[in-house]
Amino acid sequence: FLKPATATDPNRLAIAAFKKFQARGEKRLQLLDCREVIGLGPDHPSVDGVHLTDLGYQQLAHAVTARLQRLLHLPRLARA
Repeated sequence: FLKPATATDPNRLAIAAFKKFQARGEKRLQLLDCREVIGLGPDHPSVDGVHLTDLGYQQLAHAVTARLQRLLHLPRLARA
């Protein structure tokens, strides 16, 4: 079905699988790319460019919450 991911791009396998499901007409599958949420710039909230800090996880949690609220038609909650 899919070739194994390489160590140089650990997201490649997930993205490839997502695109295959989309091509087959699957509309209920969601992909939240962390690179779009927290970015990859010099202010990336991580300790080493890979492992998130508390701030990075907070940003990720807010993004997941917002996506779930939209998908489930829930009212948006105020951010703390």
